[in-house]
Amino acid sequence: MWSKVVNTINLLSEYITYLFVVIMVVILAFQILTRQLFGSSFLWTADVARYLMIWVIFLGASFSFQYGGHVSINLLTEKLSIKYKKLLHLIVSILCIIFLVMLLIKGIELIGLTMTQISTNINIPMAYVYFIIPFSALLQIINIIDVTIRYWKTGGKLKEADD
Repeated sequence: MWSKVVNTINLLSEYITYLFVVIMVVILAFQILTRQLFGSSFLWTADVARYLMIWVIFLGASFSFQYGGHVSINLLTEKLSIKYKKLLHLIVSILCIIFLVMLLIKGIELIGLTMTQISTNINIPMAYVYFIIPFSALLQIINIIDVTIRYWKTGGKLKEADD
């Protein structure tokens, strides 16, 4: 049940990320086209593209745990026994979760601080842009827990997210 929920969340996150990338490309192409044809472009296109890029980065970071997409150093861990690899993986996971809990808390505080701050060109509260920070932290915590559970169940082997 847990794995199905995590996989569904990740699949939804991936589709939203793909959609945002497509929208971002269309907006940037529109901006380039209007600049070439008319000598100027709409001010809102740069802001929307920037905010979509922020969301793409944070959403991508959340589901990339399932694919081993985050930076890691395997040189030292390859020489460890399975017992110590599993222990090290648990310690690293706990440290990541501690960092992400702090990011979640500070992200919620940032949303509160920026609710009255309005973006210049599209007139939305900046809290909508910054909402992705605590949301992504929560998704990353869920994915770290899932990957760690699977790592321990499989004796130190990571499987694909589809399992």
